[in-house]
Amino acid sequence: MITTPGACPTCQALEVRLAKAEEAGDQSQAVDCRVLLRRHPDHGGPPSAPAHKSWKGKDKY
Repeated sequence: MITTPGACPTCQALEVRLAKAEEAGDQSQAVDCRVLLRRHPDHGGPPSAPAHKSWKGKDKY
């Protein structure tokens, strides 16, 4: 699980939900968390990478 130091409580909670969903194999919930993380206020800059390291390579069909 990744929790960004200094991240806002909402971001941290979404990262925890994402990690739990992935551990449980709940891809629907994991995608929901990724979307919410990407839509959450950027706190100073545009997102430059996926919200979670496990996303890499999983967004292709």
